Amino acid sequence: MQTMRETQEKPYFVGIAQAAKVLGMSYSAVWDSLRRGDFPVQSVQIGTKWRISRAGLEALAGEERE
Repeated sequence: MQTMRETQEKPYFVGIAQAAKVLGMSYSAVWDSLRRGDFPVQSVQIGTKWRISRAGLEALAGEERE
């Protein structure tokens, strides 16, 4: 089980800028994909902000490297 400190160091969700950096995409490409509903990682829009699953993002990035 993760401690509270470990959870704080690695948030469950990241923003568009961090997701774009991990995937080697532009901010606008990620944003457009989220708006179309075809971004391949679990994500949620809260108000005007998008949050993307860190675990899903890491899994996708790992698949792309193989």
